[in-house]
Amino acid sequence: GAVYAETCRVAKEVIEALDPGSLVGGPGLADITLNSSNPVSGQPFFDKSIKAGIAGWTDAVSLHPYTWLVPERQTQLVDAIKYYKDEYIKNGCEDVEVWLTELGYTSADAIASTEHLHGSMIVRQQLLYKSFNIIDYSAIHSFETEPGIIATDREDRFGMVEAAHDAHKLWGTTYFPRPAYLMTTAYNYIMADTTDGKMLELEYGESGNVGYTYKSGKFNKNVFAVVNKDNVKNSASFDLGVKTVDLYDEYGNMTTLTSDDGIYTIDVGEAPAY
Repeated sequence: GAVYAETCRVAKEVIEALDPGSLVGGPGLADITLNSSNPVSGQPFFDKSIKAGIAGWTDAVSLHPYTWLVPERQTQLVDAIKYYKDEYIKNGCEDVEVWLTELGYTSADAIASTEHLHGSMIVRQQLLYKSFNIIDYSAIHSFETEPGIIATDREDRFGMVEAAHDAHKLWGTTYFPRPAYLMTTAYNYIMADTTDGKMLELEYGESGNVGYTYKSGKFNKNVFAVVNKDNVKNSASFDLGVKTVDLYDEYGNMTTLTSDDGIYTIDVGEAPAY
């Protein structure tokens, strides 16, 4: 921790001299769970770095909140993110930003075993964290699949587009977009400039439906997103209180719906509907 804090001090001084005003983030924790028995838990290293002064030499706390479970059942990771942010604030970095510099899923694991579920999990993870209003930036690992050729290799199956490798060609081309790329593009379009997020455990519809609400500065409207955390497809009715809504599917395709009583019935499942 002390060595890393000193590294951050030197890095901050050099970067500030070369590009004044640039922000520096650290420490890039890969296991962010708190009080974990996992020997690779990042919290002990973080705590040592904080004591050694890292909050004085970095402007953002950088985290990698990986989970191989359903994100809506991993809200303890939200508590962990809050802990790391609060520790920076307690140690004098009151304007600290939170950067999720790696998050994602691999389709080689059972939890994201299909292309569609792989993309759904990536987007659902971002919806969850955004609903708690605690992150500033997130970066998905990774844009491109690794250049390997083994379909069951975990590191080979994180990407949102296929690799520049003949074994990964689809429709005769490399870098072919996987569903995760399309879903992320739709998420970015719909969720740009949204604030005031809230997570809702819905009392109507299929058990396991989870909703999120946000305010959109881009559309000057409220955004409501809904998924089923058990990946169960169901139809559910929602009282949205307006006579017209724009319904987006996970790929960003929009359909305008109308309702005299403001109640809408939509399909809910593993991928978000907005």
